[in-house]
Amino acid sequence: MTVMSFHMQPAIVWAQRKDGNVLVTIRVHDCIDPYIKLNPTTLTFRGESDNKENKFDLTLELYKETIVDESKYNVKPRGIEIILKKKDTSIWWPRLAKTTKKLHYITVDWDRWIDEDDEEEKNGYDWQNQGMNFGDMGEDDDDADDGMEEAAPSAPPAEDIKPEID
Repeated sequence: MTVMSFHMQPAIVWAQRKDGNVLVTIRVHDCIDPYIKLNPTTLTFRGESDNKENKFDLTLELYKETIVDESKYNVKPRGIEIILKKKDTSIWWPRLAKTTKKLHYITVDWDRWIDEDDEEEKNGYDWQNQGMNFGDMGEDDDDADDGMEEAAPSAPPAEDIKPEID
């Protein structure tokens, strides 16, 4: 019995970083002898799955130019991870491919995506280490508490609590 094989589009996820990198993962598990070629505007991939039943072929025209010498890839068991270095880092790519047509095999990798605004929010105001001590806002005199009772002592931090062993 002969198994018919045909060329399929591999599933691709991609994400973008403010540092000028576009992260692309070609999801072909245990890819055998992958062929990967990058030109400034084109990504080409050919490979087959470990069971040799599925052959993949992709030529993708990228949204904008990349710097081939600064881009790299790594073949891993779960797929091929590619880091594309954008030529113009000031341009935010709205999609991976040049075409405006929806390509069903390309989706956004939301786990690795960093939006333009997300980088700025990370560098925003850090409230956690500001030493907000509301006790220092009023009078220091203990007699100025207007009859308020002292608050009960706070519970020890969770790491100081030891489990009871019977």
